[in-house]
Amino acid sequence: MEEQRDLWLSKNPAIKILRVHPPKREPQSWLTRLGVRNVPRVSITVDYEDPDIITEYVRQRMARSILKPYLVDGVLNIMMLEKPLEEKVIAGFQNSDQGGFLPLDLAFGQKLVEKIAEETRKTMLKSLQPILLVHPIIRGKLRKFLERHLQGIAVISHNEIPPQIKIQSVGIVKMNEQ
Repeated sequence: MEEQRDLWLSKNPAIKILRVHPPKREPQSWLTRLGVRNVPRVSITVDYEDPDIITEYVRQRMARSILKPYLVDGVLNIMMLEKPLEEKVIAGFQNSDQGGFLPLDLAFGQKLVEKIAEETRKTMLKSLQPILLVHPIIRGKLRKFLERHLQGIAVISHNEIPPQIKIQSVGIVKMNEQ
């Protein structure tokens, strides 16, 4: 059983070794003080040094736990970026030695925040939590960018939605060039 689990979790080429160790009983550990007992220890060796990539893999594995507070009667109500807008943001994404970043010009960044804020207000008027669904490549950086301007919006990626979760679009962020 343990070999099958190790093999299944190691299919990702970025993960070299994954071992699940039997639960360790330490009565004085910080986990037991929090009421958590018999937690298996997991050791992972990863090829990536970029913490954002590692974060996305962890978020993908924790998808159910991450999405649970946002489900309304088993449905995830989401806002999305229109396809050309999302493609423009993805095209602007750049990698460096310190990780990826979104170099958005000032005018475009301000307009993006305004349009997302507008859809967020509409969503909140429907008594729903604003959740923006974006491509996994830009999720972390876009969330960091938006948290400076908008409070209370969750930014999730496609990889974080398990197949059994029903989704419903409640808004599309559009950048109409008029």
